[in-house]
Amino acid sequence: MGIKVTINKAEVPEKSEYPCLKISRLETLVYFTGPRAGTVLSASFRHVGEYSDDWCEENFEPFSGTVTLEND
Repeated sequence: MGIKVTINKAEVPEKSEYPCLKISRLETLVYFTGPRAGTVLSASFRHVGEYSDDWCEENFEPFSGTVTLEND
């Protein structure tokens, strides 16, 4: 049994405050809790749940779609 993650994109204003969701060009979705600090929610090349306080936020854009977590 695993976790199924479904992501639906939507347009978002340029300005965002923390906490917030941001997504990279490589489709890495991160829950940012502060500047450069956050946890991976979905990614191809990272581990879900991975935390870093050194994200390169200029590689991310605000995300305002929906994220659905459910047991697989």
